[in-house]
Amino acid sequence: MTRMHTRLTTFVKPVCWLALAASSLASAEPIDLKGAVLRALETEAEYRSVRAELDAIREEKARARAGLLPTLSASGTHTDNDAERTFADGSSDEPSYTSKQYNLTLKQPILRRDSWVKYRQAGTRIASAEQQADSERVRLVLDVSEQYLDCLYADAVARFARAEVSALEGLVTAVTRGFSAGANTRTDILDAEARLDAARVRLIEAQQSIDSSRRALESSTGRPVSAIHPIVQARLALRDPHLRIRDWREAALTANPEVQAATFNVELARQEVQLQQAGHYPSLDLVVQHQHAESDSITTLDVETRTTLWGVQFNVPLYSGGLVTASTRQAGSRLARAQAELDAKREEVMLRTARAVEALLAGGQRVQALSRAEASATAALTGTEKGLQAGTRSFVDVLNARQQLFEVQQSRARADADFILALLQLKAAAGQADEAAIDEANAFLADSASVVFPTLAE
Repeated sequence: MTRMHTRLTTFVKPVCWLALAASSLASAEPIDLKGAVLRALETEAEYRSVRAELDAIREEKARARAGLLPTLSASGTHTDNDAERTFADGSSDEPSYTSKQYNLTLKQPILRRDSWVKYRQAGTRIASAEQQADSERVRLVLDVSEQYLDCLYADAVARFARAEVSALEGLVTAVTRGFSAGANTRTDILDAEARLDAARVRLIEAQQSIDSSRRALESSTGRPVSAIHPIVQARLALRDPHLRIRDWREAALTANPEVQAATFNVELARQEVQLQQAGHYPSLDLVVQHQHAESDSITTLDVETRTTLWGVQFNVPLYSGGLVTASTRQAGSRLARAQAELDAKREEVMLRTARAVEALLAGGQRVQALSRAEASATAALTGTEKGLQAGTRSFVDVLNARQQLFEVQQSRARADADFILALLQLKAAAGQADEAAIDEANAFLADSASVVFPTLAE
């Protein structure tokens, strides 16, 4: 019996491990920029919290509507009484009886200025919350896009560093061989080894940066990431190379969710002033009540009554110790603050939009310039290596040329990522960070995921 149990356990463990491994691989499929953003919008905890709060705020309208609709209430009492009474002729008795009373009351507001203001406030508060939630959505789109592009940049730096290490290892071998033959000096060997050690450090840092960027992306998407789509440098071009700051500013002031939320906040503050002023207004309610009573007092023993009342209830506030006036002044000050915040937000968005346009235009020019610089650095390295073979260049010249190429390639990779991010930042500032903008950014990437990551250590 014991032997059978041991064999079963030995068989189950590998099966469970394989199942877990297969599940892990299935959930770590390649992903492009759009896929990463869509996943984050579904799973990112902070954004889910914002959406849940928005759902809660949307119930404010139904709550405010209740103040305009009729209310119906029922109440009743059932009392056992032991009484003692004395009559005018001196006689007395001690009756025991049961009192019953039931009420059904309907109340319909007719004139309630504060309730109407609260109802309008609820709609404004919902509109403001929706814009704030959209701002959080834009924030998440930019964060995930930056994390994705950081992964691509870190991978590019690691590839360049790996190629540099491989090339420098060959150069160190060649310099050492030349030193043995008397063609190179000890200084050449030390210089080459120092360059190789520095390249290895850069490779270690690049690999660490890959892990860090990848973990951040996986945290946002909620799933492991095994491979991503690289940038196609030939696709990095603007659809409209003639961007006008004025046009984008106008679009931003019209559609930017932060500006829209601040605008609704101003309207909400204005409605709050009206709500506080409503404390001076009278109120009028329609009241209908039906009452059924049995022996409701000692003087109505064994008497059953049914009463139906129709009427209006009118209330006129006269004096509240200055509360309404002070509350109105307070709401007016907060209205002024909301207006100032709107003005500040408009200025901020206009400045951000102008900078985004300039950054995108400069980024496009930088991409093109670094593309030419990379071609020139590659040609310079090839020429220097040929010069070394011909005896007109030294190993130090080759090392310098290779270092220059690595720096240009690294700058080019950073410029490529910054170009795509600048486009999304401009779209976000203008309130256009929608699915079309994500598709436009995703179009700069390759159709297949060729950037493959190793398994992260846990």
